[in-house]
Amino acid sequence: LPRRLLFQRLYSTPASPNAALEALSKPSWSVRSLLPPKTNAASIPETSKITPKKLRHLLRLAALPPPASEEEEADLMKTLLDQLHFVKDAQSVDTFGIEPLAVIRDEVSVREYSIQDIAPEAEKEMGKQGSVEWDVLSLAERKLGSYLVVDE
Repeated sequence: LPRRLLFQRLYSTPASPNAALEALSKPSWSVRSLLPPKTNAASIPETSKITPKKLRHLLRLAALPPPASEEEEADLMKTLLDQLHFVKDAQSVDTFGIEPLAVIRDEVSVREYSIQDIAPEAEKEMGKQGSVEWDVLSLAERKLGSYLVVDE
């Protein structure tokens, strides 16, 4: 068989050079889908309602200043309801069988250091005996042997 036929994909169409760009150019979902639908206050469940008293209590717990006006209070309450809806959506995701994370970090660039890694650099600065290796008297204007001469 010719070598070219050995590597031919039989059940797929060849990808165009711009296939990845085309796939990424159209969003598959929107952040807005995680926000609650725009409805009136009467349709909000009683358990999700935030009273002005609750809002002021939460602001006090967070050490934030109370709203300066009715409009600011209404805006804060709407924002808080949107955030609560988002959290409830996140909590509704089925996580059965998924082990919880202990730490969130970028595992790729993690490099651990030990004392053995740092010791050669510290030795250059401090010397093998743990003392600074430079001539202290080299900067003195006047010296007598290994003594620094100071005028009274």
